[in-house]
Amino acid sequence: MECACTICLGTDTLVVQRGCCCRGDSGAAHVSCMVALAIHATEQQDECWSWMACGICKEYFTGTMQLQLAEAFVKHVVTDLGLGLDSDKVLEARAHLASTLSEHGKYAEAETIMVDVLGIRTRVFGQEHVSTVDVLEELAMIYGNLGKYTDAETIQSAILATRRNDLGDEDGDTLRAANNLANTLDELGRYSESEALQRCVVEVRERLDGPDDPDTLTSLGVLAVTCCSLGKYAEAAMLERRVWAAQKRVLGSSHPDTLATASNLAGTLDDLGQLAEAELLQREVLAELMAVQGPEHPDTLASMNSLAITLSSQGRFVEAEELELEVIEVLRRCLGIDHQTSWHAVGNLCLTYSSQGRYGEAEDLQRTVMDKLSQIIGESHPDTLASQTNLGSILHRQGKHADAETIQRSNLAALEQSLGKDHVKTVMAAHNLALTFRFVGKRDEAICMLRVVIAQRGQSLGKDHPVTLGSVANLAALLCDAEQYVEAEALATRALAAQDRALGDPNSVHTIYTLGEILLASGRPEEAAQLLRDRLVQLEAQLNGDNEFLLHTAAVFGLAQSALGESAEAIATLRAVHCKQTQLREPPSADVLQTAGFLGAALARSPDTAAEGKELLNATCLELHRTLGPQHPYTEATVRLCEEVGAATSKHDADQLSVAADQ
Repeated sequence: MECACTICLGTDTLVVQRGCCCRGDSGAAHVSCMVALAIHATEQQDECWSWMACGICKEYFTGTMQLQLAEAFVKHVVTDLGLGLDSDKVLEARAHLASTLSEHGKYAEAETIMVDVLGIRTRVFGQEHVSTVDVLEELAMIYGNLGKYTDAETIQSAILATRRNDLGDEDGDTLRAANNLANTLDELGRYSESEALQRCVVEVRERLDGPDDPDTLTSLGVLAVTCCSLGKYAEAAMLERRVWAAQKRVLGSSHPDTLATASNLAGTLDDLGQLAEAELLQREVLAELMAVQGPEHPDTLASMNSLAITLSSQGRFVEAEELELEVIEVLRRCLGIDHQTSWHAVGNLCLTYSSQGRYGEAEDLQRTVMDKLSQIIGESHPDTLASQTNLGSILHRQGKHADAETIQRSNLAALEQSLGKDHVKTVMAAHNLALTFRFVGKRDEAICMLRVVIAQRGQSLGKDHPVTLGSVANLAALLCDAEQYVEAEALATRALAAQDRALGDPNSVHTIYTLGEILLASGRPEEAAQLLRDRLVQLEAQLNGDNEFLLHTAAVFGLAQSALGESAEAIATLRAVHCKQTQLREPPSADVLQTAGFLGAALARSPDTAAEGKELLNATCLELHRTLGPQHPYTEATVRLCEEVGAATSKHDADQLSVAADQ
C-alpha cells in the first residue's frame, strides 16, 4: 500500500519515509514538500532545525530524506537566498551537508567540504573561535570514519586542551570533547587511556549533574563499552543495567537511548555466555524499535544484526542467516547496493556461512566484500583491512593454509603501516598468521610470534583478558605439537583457571580440549578422560550441540576413552561426533578427518573391529597427507596413531602411500 505525503496528501513514487520515529503515512512525505516546510520555518523563526529533524517526533531524519534535505539546504541558502560562502547560514548548511555525507559513507566528499568550511571559519573568526572549534570537532569525526584515527586524535586532543583552557575542566563542552577523544582512543586500541579519561568524565557528571542526568547516563554507557573491550564484562553489565534502569525512569522504555543501552547490555551478556537472557533482551529491543522507529530505521537494522550475532553464538546459524539476509535487502533498498553499510552487512553473512562450514560460499562472498570496500572507502581503510582479516580466517578454516598465509602476511603489513604494530587489530592479525604458520610447518616461527602476541595483549588488554587467554591456549597447543608438554600443560592450566574465574569466557571450551590433548599426548589418558568427562557435562548445557568446539572436545574425549580400553563407549562417542561433523562441514574438512583418525584408532584397538580400524586409519592418513600436507599437526598426530595401533609402521609408510596414490 502506497503512503500519502503528510503535507500535500499526494501518493506517487516520489513519496519517501523521513527516517525519523514517525511511521507509515505519518512518516512519509515528498522531499519537495519538506523543503518548502523547512524554508517556511526558516523564514518564520530564523533557525535551521527543520532542515535536520522532524517537527513532530523531534528525532533527526535519516536515509534518503536526510541526505536530500541537506543538499537542498545548501542550495537554498546559496542559490535561492544568494548568500556568500562566508555567510554564517551557508557555513552551517555546508557543515551539516558534510556531516550527513559522512553518515552516508561518502567520506571523501564530506572531508573536502568540511576542510573548506574550516578554512573559511579560521580566516573569518580565528582558530580558537567557538564556531571554528565546532567545525574541527566535526572534521575529527569524519577523519574517524575515514580510519584516520591518528589525525582525529591530534585534533581532538587540541580541542580538549582548548576547551579546558577556555571553559574549565568541568564545562559540558569540555566533557563532550573528552568523550570524543576517548572514543578515538578506543579505535586506536588504547583502551586503558580511554577508560581513565572516561572515568574522570563520569565522576564530574555524577557530581555536577546527578546520577540520573541523561549526559551522566550516556557517559556511563560509553564507559561500559570500553570495559567490554578490556574484558571487564561483569563491570560492563553492571554499568549497563544501572544505566538502563535509570533511562527507563527518566526517558521512558521506548526512547532510542534506552533501547541502545538495552542492546549494548544484550551484547555484554552474549560475551558473558548468558545467551538465553541476551536473546530475550535483543528480541524485546527489536520489537520496540519495530514499533517506534519502523523496520527500515538504522537502529532497527542494527538491532536485527545484533540478534543475529546472539543466535550465531548459540549455533542457530539458519535463523541468523535469515535475519542477515533481511538486513542486507533493506539496506540495499534504502542506501543502495554500493553503500559501505550494505557491504558490512554482507561481511557479517560471510562469517555465518563460515561458521556453518560453507567455506566456499563464504570465501567467494568475502572476496567480493573486500573488493567493494576497497573501491568505496579505499584499500587501507581499517574496515577494508578487517574484511581482509576475515578472508584470511576463512581460508585458514577451510584448510587453504598457503593462500591464507599470503593474505595474512599482506594484511599484517598493511595494518602495521595503517594502525601501528601494537594496535589490537594488528596484534590480532599477527595472532592469525601465527595459527596459520602452525599448519604450514613453520612451528618455530609460530611459537615465537605467539609469545610476542601474548606479551602485547597482556600489556594492552591485561594478562587475564579473554583474548589474551585464547592466545595462551593456542601457544599451549603449539608446544604440545612440539612435544614440550610441561610448559604446554602449565600454560593451558593457567588459562583455564583464569577463564573459570571469569565465568562464561567463550574461549574456555578451546582451552579444555587443548589441555585434554596435552594430557593424552603426555601419556596420561586417565586425567584427560576425567577432565573432559566433567567439562563436557557443563559445556553441553551451555552450547548448541552443533558447536564445532564442543564436537572437537567430545572427539578428544572419545580418543581418551579408547586409550583407556573403553572401546565400545569410545566408538559410540566418535561415530556420533563424526556423523554430526560430516553433516555440518564441506569436504574435505580437517575436523572431520581428524575425528575419522580418532575413530580408526578406537576401532583398531578393539579386537572385533581391528581390521576396519586399521583400514580407516590408513585411508584417513592418506587423505590428510594429500589435502593438508605432511607437516600439518593433524597429519602428524594421525601418523602417530597409525604407528601406535600398527596400521602403518612409520611416517615413511604414509609418505609412500601418498606417492603411490599420486602416481
